[in-house]
Amino acid sequence: MVAARHLEHAPIREGMVDIQFEPPIPLERIERFADSLATEFPKRTRLWQHSFGVEISTGGKHNAASEGTPLGVRLESDPSGRILSIRTNGFAFSRLAPYEDWADLRETAKTVWDRFVVDVQPEVVSRMAVRFINLLPLPAPFNDFSEYLTAAPNVPPNLPQGLSAFLQRVVIVDPAQNRKAIVTQALEESQSSVQTGTVGIFLDIDTFRVARVDSPSPEVWAALDQLRDFKNAIFFDHITEKTAELFQ
Repeated sequence: MVAARHLEHAPIREGMVDIQFEPPIPLERIERFADSLATEFPKRTRLWQHSFGVEISTGGKHNAASEGTPLGVRLESDPSGRILSIRTNGFAFSRLAPYEDWADLRETAKTVWDRFVVDVQPEVVSRMAVRFINLLPLPAPFNDFSEYLTAAPNVPPNLPQGLSAFLQRVVIVDPAQNRKAIVTQALEESQSSVQTGTVGIFLDIDTFRVARVDSPSPEVWAALDQLRDFKNAIFFDHITEKTAELFQ
């Protein structure tokens, strides 16, 4: 395992906290809360849930129909890269690159969440999550992904070893701590990678806990802190020291 430490140039493209709650809240209350944040988050769009259906008549004709239901609002600051998505059953706060640190993300998200709890009054939190999406620009050429990744996909030795793309997804279960993590690694060739002489690897780590907690309880943020630590352990276990040194 690579020693966990602060990386001055961490490859984080997005850091997020996500809180889901029950029962759903009327959209009107969410809209009013969004109005109160217009100064901090001036950009606003509506979130929709779409459903699609196909009807087949007796004559064999197909009639396709789609229906959209408003689900919440998406608010964005300008120009700091902070995004707040509030749904009838959830609250998510994201920090886009350039990412500062967990303290900044946590403090800003918690400040808005505390206001949300007072003004909108969600009853019970049912799921807490911390998700970080990293983009690792690995310098090319190299002989094997294992130089940089500890859990890279393996091609059977009798086959050609060149890879132009891969997608790998695993779900890690930790019943002792009541938490899970969805870890996705992906390679996709892009023009920017070719131009910079790198191989871009996405490392997406989504840690979460399903538990019922009162919305105002400090247990919500204690759980998010623990999930962030879990995310860090997963990140450093998935890279080699050679990779970590790229972002010192």
